Amino acid sequence: MTPSATMLSSTAPTALPVDISCSCLMPIMFNTSAQIQNSPPTNGIQPNRKTGVLPYANAFIVFPGGFGTLDELFEVLTLVQTQHIKRRPIILIGTEYWDKLEGFIYDKLLENGAIKKKDLKLFTITDDISEVVATIDKFVEEKDRFKRKKFI
Repeated sequence: MTPSATMLSSTAPTALPVDISCSCLMPIMFNTSAQIQNSPPTNGIQPNRKTGVLPYANAFIVFPGGFGTLDELFEVLTLVQTQHIKRRPIILIGTEYWDKLEGFIYDKLLENGAIKKKDLKLFTITDDISEVVATIDKFVEEKDRFKRKKFI
C-alpha cells in the first residue's frame, strides 16, 4: 500500500510527481474523489473533517493557501500538540512562502512562551519532494512496525 497524505489547501495540486496517494483533506481510506463522493455518510451525517477524518491520515501536506489553509494547519498542529490526535508528519511545502510564518512562530510564539521549543518539531518546511516521500515512508514503516510488535 502506498502512503496516503492529507493535503491542506484549496490550491493544492491534484497530484504530486511522486508515488504517494493524495486527496485534499481526506484520510488514507479514500484515494480518489470518486470514492469520496460515492461513500455514504455515517448515520446520515458526514463527520467533522477536522476531528472525524484527520486521525486516519498518515501525514498532512500543506501547500500555500489563505485563511482556510492557516485555520486547518493550526487546527492540526493544536490537535497533535494537545495529543487529541496521534503525532504524524505535518509538512509545509514552499520554504519561501512559509518563511515569515516560521519567523513569527519562532520570534513571537516561542519567545513569548505561547509554545514550547519541542512544539517546533511538530512540522517541517521543505521544497524537496523526496524529503516529503521519505518522511511519510519512515512514519508509515514505524507505525506498521509498532503494530506488529504490539500483537507479537
